[in-house]
Amino acid sequence: CEATVDKEGYIEIQMQKSIDLLEQGSNFFFQIKNGLEKQYGITTTNPFTDNKVVVRKDGIKTKPIRLKIKRKQSVRKFASQIGFEDKAKQKKLLKAISNP
Repeated sequence: CEATVDKEGYIEIQMQKSIDLLEQGSNFFFQIKNGLEKQYGITTTNPFTDNKVVVRKDGIKTKPIRLKIKRKQSVRKFASQIGFEDKAKQKKLLKAISNP
């Protein structure tokens, strides 16, 4: 999984999954969603995918599975309770929560 702060200041968690394993990947993302809510009170979108297909070097077709943290209160909770180890990502997150 990879998490980033997008241009709107939302946190996006994403993972590329082979098309034949999308259902298992979606189940995993529901576990992440439920864990964030139960453990930290962080509200997220439901996991979703789009029509973008990426073909890896080995020929396997993958799609992204994503979920977003959009509510300002939840983004703030993520920043204070979880955050990022990557300093550039953490800086971008802190900038996003400091904007009104």
